[in-house]
Amino acid sequence: MKFTESWLREFTDPKISIEDIAAQLNLLGLEVSSVSKNLADFSKVVAGKIVSIAPHPDADKLQVCKVSISAASAASDLLQIVCGAKNIYVDMQVPVAIVGASLPNDFTIKPAKLRGVESYGMLCSAKELGLAEDASGILELDANIQLGTDLHAWFQKNQDTHIEIELTPNRGDCLSVLGIAREITVKNKTTLNLPTIEALSKEIVNPINIKISAKQACPAYRLRVIKNINQKTTTPKWIKDRLLSAGLRSKSFVVDVTNYVMLSIGQPLHAFDMDEISGDIEVRMAQSGETIRTLDDVEVALDIDTLVIADSSSVLAMAGIIGGMDSAVTEDTQNIVLESAFFTPKNINLKSRQYNLLTDSAMRFARGVDPKLNKFATEYATHLLLKYNDGKEALASNMVVQQQDVVSTKPITLQKAKVDKLLGVEISEKFIAETLVDLGNSIEKTATATWQVTPPSWRFDLAIVEDLIEEIARIYGYDNIPDVMPEFSYQSYKISNTANEIDMKNSLVNRGYQEAINYSFINEKLLNKIFRKGDFLKLRNPISKDMSIMRPSLIPGLLKNLDYNVKRQQERIRLFEIGKCFENIQNTKIEIPKLAAVAYGIVNPISWQDNKHTDFFDIKADVIAVLKSMNASSVRFSPIQDADPLLHPGKSAKILQGDKTIGLIGEVHPVVLKVFKIKQLIYVFELDIREISIENTSHFTKITKFPSIRRDFSVVLNKTITADRVIEVVKASSGDILQDIHIFDVYEKGFQESQQKSLSFNVVMQDKTATLTEEKVSTEINKIIGALQKELGAELRST
Repeated sequence: MKFTESWLREFTDPKISIEDIAAQLNLLGLEVSSVSKNLADFSKVVAGKIVSIAPHPDADKLQVCKVSISAASAASDLLQIVCGAKNIYVDMQVPVAIVGASLPNDFTIKPAKLRGVESYGMLCSAKELGLAEDASGILELDANIQLGTDLHAWFQKNQDTHIEIELTPNRGDCLSVLGIAREITVKNKTTLNLPTIEALSKEIVNPINIKISAKQACPAYRLRVIKNINQKTTTPKWIKDRLLSAGLRSKSFVVDVTNYVMLSIGQPLHAFDMDEISGDIEVRMAQSGETIRTLDDVEVALDIDTLVIADSSSVLAMAGIIGGMDSAVTEDTQNIVLESAFFTPKNINLKSRQYNLLTDSAMRFARGVDPKLNKFATEYATHLLLKYNDGKEALASNMVVQQQDVVSTKPITLQKAKVDKLLGVEISEKFIAETLVDLGNSIEKTATATWQVTPPSWRFDLAIVEDLIEEIARIYGYDNIPDVMPEFSYQSYKISNTANEIDMKNSLVNRGYQEAINYSFINEKLLNKIFRKGDFLKLRNPISKDMSIMRPSLIPGLLKNLDYNVKRQQERIRLFEIGKCFENIQNTKIEIPKLAAVAYGIVNPISWQDNKHTDFFDIKADVIAVLKSMNASSVRFSPIQDADPLLHPGKSAKILQGDKTIGLIGEVHPVVLKVFKIKQLIYVFELDIREISIENTSHFTKITKFPSIRRDFSVVLNKTITADRVIEVVKASSGDILQDIHIFDVYEKGFQESQQKSLSFNVVMQDKTATLTEEKVSTEINKIIGALQKELGAELRST
């Protein structure tokens, strides 16, 4: 659903910014995918006026325009521009890209000769300026814009903010600006304003009657005749602009008005050319052998269970889906029949998919249109048609209606105790009752803290008590529901070797991670972008194309989880998953238990201190903590020489236990970040649980009473030598008194020409049976220095 800020504020105008409105919509469950001015980068495009239009002497489809870009322009100052658009006219104000102008997609305007006629600029469509997708004609500017005005600056200041919302299928009530406004009204306690409609000063007699033969599929049908319509009327610019913002281009006066009403309040309308209708209108099922030539000029053979609108001689439209070409309004139409109806969702959903006609009208009827809306929609469309019709006064008839009671929603019993139990927080009776009423529900208190709730006519998705509780939670605010750990009693017991999954989970949860559980199936295209193409296990009969491969890794699923949360403005994300992965090794299909995690954003939750973003060493510490919780020792990290496309080649490593690879860790490759359209860095690790060796028991070591000694070293060595290799050499050269080694600095700046680096580390030495002597310490230091010189060619800088 696409719309503009000004359009929304006509229905409700809370005193908050559009960014705050977008944030509220996200928390209300309506995902805002974009909020923007929709303004591309262009320059030297100014407001101009067409002074004259002449036919091109050598091209039937081209015209030669004289254009003024200044109010004081003399005839000699007019620009000659050749244009092929059909919608231009004298005195039309248009965007003029003058010579030297730069348009989106790196297009520069130069003097040109088109079929022998000089052209010094270009008249621009909305698409050529990056304002909309419509390229059907030259963009018409507001006549109040001063000639010569820089249009990029003008649009920057005056362009309406565009909002796009990704709706879930259950929220068909929000496929209109009115539906979105209802949500904002409830959240901000503001007034909901419906469009003002002028009463008809006079009515003509409606000559057409209605017969509904398929009342279950069409419980309500309403029509009105409007005469003296001028289809050559130019649709008001504000309506055109709003249609463009919603992704629809202007077609004709009548069609533009019906589309605008549908987008504004959610009721699809259809207009027939009255002079092409024979007799009365009947809503019935199609008869055997009937066909219709639809508005997109396709002949469709109709099944006998297809609901149609027909006259005495033929089918006029597929009800709620698409109209017929034979009765369509054209440029010559003078009298129309305006249809507004309620068609049952099940019928429209089934047939629109069967015929592959997923129109805007069908989408709304399939999800449920308010059955009480058709009268107001007819009046609103009539008001706009009569108000803006050019020429002779348009006249509207009385409405002809066939309608039975439509029960779209059923009462639901709601108890406060159930609300509190499901939400985990106590909600007051007053808040529950007020919220339900604000959302349009009718409520009746039947007992203490118990209500009989009838959902509003526009909410087809409210069917069970949990639906109502979700509504209360949305308005209360999910972020206002506190995190409360469940209380339980337990008996302590010794964890066996097979229970390490519990230790891993607890370790990660304690470090701020949350567990995710994903499907074991994954999209093949996504997998090929992240990993090298391999012998993946492909399902013979996948439930969908997006779930055709048995996952070889947990990371793709976690990246999708992370992407979902990033789009909902989460600044700190830590997710992990433990589950089975699947590989085909030498034609043997095996299951591999793995642990994977992803980290994104700031290290700690927002506080008064400056915060840093997660880096490699933060997630490395998480890996060490997890393995330590499992009593896994002798763990080290080794740079990956040939990483998968998933990981940054210079910022990734293998996780080793002894000489055995047990996992990988690193920064996600920038190419993969682009796949998910994420700008900040992401870090991941994955462990093969089978390969991790653990100690069965923890060993007690008595704390020695003898002091330890620390010595610092700085050595110069080849920059290709890894820190892990240095640690390995130091440990191999030292005796039992070496307790620990820690690298604390690497410096390369002063050694760029020699391809060397300075590496600083300290060692901790301690004899558990006696106090260390200076002589013994010196012997150990000499051993370390000698080994570094011999094995690595290192030179000592300082100790």
